[in-house]
Amino acid sequence: MKYAIISDLHGNLPALNAVLEDVSKRGITEFIFAGDYCLSSPYPDQVITAIRNIKNKHVIRGNEEHYLESLVGKDQSQWTDGQMQISYWNYRNISEDNRDYLLSQPVNVDLICDGVNIHITHTIESFIGENEFRLIGPGVLAKRFKGKKIDPGILKKYIISTIENDERFMEEISELEDGIYIFGHSHVQWSYKVPGKDVYLINPGSCGLPLDGIENTLPYTILDIENGNVKVEHIRVYFDLVSYSKTLKDSTQFKEANVWTKIIMKELSSSREKITFFIDYVNRYANDIGDNRRPFAVDTWETAYDKWEKSMSYVFYGNEEVAKVHSDRKVLKGIDTPLDLYDALTKVWCKETCAPRMQNEWTPENMTYGQCSITSFLVQDIFGGIVKGVLLDDGNYHCYNVVDGHVFDLTSEQFEKELIYSPDDKVQIREEHFRKEEKRQRYELLKEKLFLSVE
Repeated sequence: MKYAIISDLHGNLPALNAVLEDVSKRGITEFIFAGDYCLSSPYPDQVITAIRNIKNKHVIRGNEEHYLESLVGKDQSQWTDGQMQISYWNYRNISEDNRDYLLSQPVNVDLICDGVNIHITHTIESFIGENEFRLIGPGVLAKRFKGKKIDPGILKKYIISTIENDERFMEEISELEDGIYIFGHSHVQWSYKVPGKDVYLINPGSCGLPLDGIENTLPYTILDIENGNVKVEHIRVYFDLVSYSKTLKDSTQFKEANVWTKIIMKELSSSREKITFFIDYVNRYANDIGDNRRPFAVDTWETAYDKWEKSMSYVFYGNEEVAKVHSDRKVLKGIDTPLDLYDALTKVWCKETCAPRMQNEWTPENMTYGQCSITSFLVQDIFGGIVKGVLLDDGNYHCYNVVDGHVFDLTSEQFEKELIYSPDDKVQIREEHFRKEEKRQRYELLKEKLFLSVE
């Protein structure tokens, strides 16, 4: 028996159609759907109808279906916040018949195929807790492979190495009874057979919103069981996610759940996690302005998005992290975050503030060149924290900042290749650096220029 395992469609009908076409070409007629059929792309009703029309299938609910259920019978006049706009739009745009069908599906399904037990649920937490998201979740992958190309081979190697080197993970899965465990939720395609046992973990990835970094492909998985033997094959169907993401602008969803849809468009075009980073940002922003309204109000939701999107336009290392760093020292008016400082520094970095041995190569196009130490200590003046250094091949240290656990490097753009920042990097001492009189003078010059520029 062969099954096509599909999960996390999130309203993406064109993606579902592309995968169903591929499945049909392979002659597979049995399906397992592992939850989350709505919330993100603007075709949830059509997706549900398409699934209902498939004859041989096992269907379970996901967490998004829970959000729909929580709105049943509620007063829609009270649906005025910003955060839940996407849920409200989905509720209004899924027919009552399709909604009833979706909410009637079970949370878990257990079946037996050729003597092999199969357990289907939406999240692996039902089996081994939060280990998947902790080790190989989409947020982890987005940070680990930031700015790097990922292919299925790289992803598989990283995932296997990561989980096999985690004692806690291996201990949890060793306690599972023999069988196949199918789940979704993380939007990361992977599978693993537990050594010495007939235990198989299978995540087919997200067909509608892949977040494992493999661009312009739609993942699903083929499960083949014959005479008790199990074979797992991961499939990636080519699909232009970048072009598809642009079509979302023409939907009513874009108008009525604008912030959420714009973030989904970013996720679709990059195949990388964005929404959880934004939720973290808006929570910090709301706390900073003393807004305790939850779900987040429209004004807070939209203003936070504008600020977060601005931070995403920066390319220095840690640009997303700095949105969480704020100054309580009020050293300079208008300099509340490292992003504000970066903007101001772009107007004052110059050849004279560049390290003398590098001044001949300094250009306005590479303005951060030779500015690392004096910039990092200036950051420390304003935001606190510590200055650390990456040891370079020439024996010098490249300085960067760590503030409240957030690592960022305002001058990282000078390097063609991304540096590797490590918790073991050496802490840099201001007094040791400023023993060089020329460096102290350059620091004072940069500081003077900065203060004058923001007056």
